[in-house]
This record gives sequence, structure tokens and C-alpha cells, in this order.
Amino acid sequence: MATIGEADGEEALGLVRLSPDGTRLLRMDGQVCVSGLDGSGERCVDGQRVLTDGRFASWSPDGTRLAFTDNVWGYHEADVWVFDVRTGALTNLTDDGVDRIDPENPPQGLSYDAFASWSPDGESIRFARAGDGSAFMALLSIPADGGQPQMLRAIPCRFTALRALVWSADRVAWNCADDAMVWLGEHADTTRDRPVLAIGSTEDRRMLSFSPDGRWLLADSMYATTFALWNGTPQVIPVDGGRARPAADGRIGFPTWVPGADHTLAYVQHPGTLRIVDGPRGEPRTLYTADEAEGPDGVRLSWGTGKLLVHAGKKRILLTIED
Repeated sequence: MATIGEADGEEALGLVRLSPDGTRLLRMDGQVCVSGLDGSGERCVDGQRVLTDGRFASWSPDGTRLAFTDNVWGYHEADVWVFDVRTGALTNLTDDGVDRIDPENPPQGLSYDAFASWSPDGESIRFARAGDGSAFMALLSIPADGGQPQMLRAIPCRFTALRALVWSADRVAWNCADDAMVWLGEHADTTRDRPVLAIGSTEDRRMLSFSPDGRWLLADSMYATTFALWNGTPQVIPVDGGRARPAADGRIGFPTWVPGADHTLAYVQHPGTLRIVDGPRGEPRTLYTADEAEGPDGVRLSWGTGKLLVHAGKKRILLTIED
């Protein structure tokens, strides 16, 4: 891959992420909003109806919708929502009639939904659900246009302890603070669940992602990816067995799988060299160099079709990428 152009060098305004097709920006500093790359046509999620953390919003594969859940720590009862970025339509897919909760006196039988993510075909949304005091969370799938949730499996983790949940075509991985482990399993067969990485005291391992070919699991830390708060080392884990290993040599941050490539990884070599490697621990190539660089959403680099967004100092740099 080669860089063939450097687009804007506009001022970097808050935390943003590209849509998969590279035509829109998700802004997540405060209110969750979506606009064109130039800021035009902005539509925002109604914060009176749903309070969400935009860092956990999931783009649909075609870049036309977002899926997310309420932020339960803001006293909102957590449901799965879909936001159509073209029309501004906001739909609650798992509405149970409860909107807000009193943490001192929550209603009985309340369920909490979390970690909404799209299926590869964009037809359904997968998420985790827990009831009051349950030691397990159910993993479910619901049609993206509405319908009844379908039970997939359960994982042994309390709602307040689940830190991350990600899917590949045939596997699921999660981070549970109850046992301080990253776990790997299959969509339906719970007998093959196994711990693959211990969570250290200086790392949270909240940033999990599968490579596009599903062969590798990347485990990084949300609160250790900025160099000022450097604590951990991003790890890659072979899903078919084998030990975790550093994602690359040296001091790196903001590692991100390249969409459409089997297991190509991009990252920032401290303090500002953007590199790409064809396979974990392969030979890296340099894409871009700045005095300092970071992921535009604070945790990862941001890819769209033919585009890569990075923050360099106080500037937003949109790179055009050619195979």
C-alpha cells in the first residue's frame, strides 16, 4: 500500500472516526453527531432520548447507520438503538418501557443491553444482555430493522464487569474484570471457551478486535494507548492456538487492522511515525511521519475506503491510500 495524497490539514476538533465508506465523520466528544468530511449535513443523536458513549458506537458495514446502547452510568436504562445518519431517524430495538433508572432503587426484573455491533452483512446486530445481579450475560442477535432477539449463547461475566465484546465470522472474544482475563470462544459451543490473555494491573485490555480474516485477535488498552499514559504493550493472539505476542517491536500505539486485508496492521511508532505491516511481527513499512501522531478517536487509527484519518499534533490529516 502507498500514500498517494494528503488531503486536509484542518484543525483537529475533538474525537472523530471515519465511516467505513470514508464519506462521513462520527464526532463523539459530548453529543454524538455525524457529518460529511467538511462538516456539512450534520445530524446528531437526540441526547434527551438516549445518552451514549460514541466511542462504543458501531458503524454499519455500508456506513449509513450507527448502533449503540445507552450509557447506564448516566442513569439511562440500557437498550440497543439504531441511528440512520441519512435521515436522523432514531430507533430503539429493545425497548422494554423503562428509560431512566434510579441507581438507589432500580425496578425489579430490569435488563441491561451492552456492546452492540453489526453482523458482517449488516442485517442484524449482536449484543450482550444481563438481568439484575446475574453472574452471566446472554449474547443475542436482533434484526437491524426490528424484531425479536435470538439467543446465541451466554458468557460467565457480570454486566458491571464486562469490559469488551467483539465478534468474528465464527468466534467471539470478551474481557471480564471478574477474573481479569481476555477470553476466546465460539458463537454457540461454550465447551471450547479458553482464556488467552491475563489483564495486568496497568492495562485494561478494553480494545479488542479480530483481524479481517479472523485468524488473529488484537488486545490493546483504552487508557494506555496515549503515550503520555503509556502502560501496556498491544498484543496479538492467534485464535487457533498459541501464545500472545507483541503486535510490533518498540513503543507503539493506536494499532488498527486494515479493512479488507487479511491481517495487515497499522500503528503509530512513537512519537509520530505511521507504519503498516503485512501480518503480525512482519516487516513494517512507513506511510507517514509527523512530530507526533495519534488515533483521531483517541484509541485507534480510523480507516474508510481508500482513506486513513490520523491526528498529527493539532491537525487532522486525511491520507488517501492506494493498493
